[in-house]
Amino acid sequence: MSTLQALVSAAARQRSFIIATTTVLRNSNLPAVKNWREFLCTAEDGDIGMAPEIKEAMSFLSYEEANKIANEHADPGYEIVAVNIPRR
Repeated sequence: MSTLQALVSAAARQRSFIIATTTVLRNSNLPAVKNWREFLCTAEDGDIGMAPEIKEAMSFLSYEEANKIANEHADPGYEIVAVNIPRR
């Protein structure tokens, strides 16, 4: 990928942060695997809740903002995950 292609590709994405609750699956013969169960989201009425699908997740522009909201609304055991969301 050329430098120009990389710049265009980066401009076409927006880095965002989502909040996910996780469970860790353990098998004595394999390394632990994280499983994202639910994602913090907003309902149509504006309430904050949890959604089962990542496409419904609320996204934040900064880690600090996501962390503040997670501390206020998420149960212990949440994880803040960085994702790249294509711009439309």
